Amino acid sequence: MAVIWFVSLRIFMKKNRLRKQLLERGQSLSDEFINSSKIKIQESLIKTDIFNDAEKRLLYKNIRSEISTDEIFLQACKRKIEVYYPKVGENHKMTFNKSPLNPEFVNNKYGIPELINNDFVNPLDLSLAVIPLVGVDASGYRLGYGGGYFDRIFNSDKIEHAPITIGLAYEYQILSDEFKESHDMRYSLVITEENIYNFNLRL
Repeated sequence: MAVIWFVSLRIFMKKNRLRKQLLERGQSLSDEFINSSKIKIQESLIKTDIFNDAEKRLLYKNIRSEISTDEIFLQACKRKIEVYYPKVGENHKMTFNKSPLNPEFVNNKYGIPELINNDFVNPLDLSLAVIPLVGVDASGYRLGYGGGYFDRIFNSDKIEHAPITIGLAYEYQILSDEFKESHDMRYSLVITEENIYNFNLRL
């Protein structure tokens, strides 16, 4: 038991260290690099069959240096495909709100933009979920901000019919380290400005 606790503590500390390093690097990115990367990355996703075949898509409204999903949203609207955004409600429960064609966002207490409507969807009814990240380990497991919201819902190792999960990242966020814990979610696919990584895509 003591060994398991020690290993868990080491992974926890390692993830905190990596999270801090990656967030600091994100703050140093130039606007030119962010803008050119977000165009390449979104275009790469839009061209995939899994994007075009998805009936209900989860996106996120980017903060900090996260890759924007605005062009993905516009393309989905043109094709009349339903789009949802995450929202943290009471008791730290995450829900997924359907977006209108002209969405209005309000920052929550964490500074994260959220829709103000209450038109929700069951996350297991989503076809594809684009989920924000801080980093990705060598096997595709997500390093987030530490709250575990997405991990609890989209952990495909535990949920049989979880949607296809997509990460949009800068190449430096793809790590050679391994830091999986039992609650961590694994991406199906991660797209960077340089590569597309197929970690767990169900073809």
